[in-house]
Amino acid sequence: EPIGAMLLTLPIVLPIVQAGDLSLIWFGVVLTKLLEIGMITPPIGMNVFVINSLARDINLVKIFRGVLPFVAADVVRLIILILFPALALWLPMTMPYIAREGSPSFLTKASSILLSTKNGANVRIVLR
Repeated sequence: EPIGAMLLTLPIVLPIVQAGDLSLIWFGVVLTKLLEIGMITPPIGMNVFVINSLARDINLVKIFRGVLPFVAADVVRLIILILFPALALWLPMTMPYIAREGSPSFLTKASSILLSTKNGANVRIVLR
């Protein structure tokens, strides 16, 4: 269960990520990718066991072997996200009416967001 894994690990890991001055958006994307990989690989592989319960005539080892190309693609995608964090942060930076102070620093830390409304009012949100 991905939600259970997040509830167990985030209280411990999130302060470390914040102390490391990393973007919380980037960390959320990477965490989601890691949870997806964890749901299809042993020893947990819950999604594989669901497939096995639906297709009883197919051996569990054969299902795990069939999942391997998808695991490899997920690992490559995870490596790309770690090497190039701007890829995970590109879409949030293109959202309308959101201007972030010091765009290069946003790639490493999402601590302050300046929201500009259509009527010209500015609202600053500080994430801590």
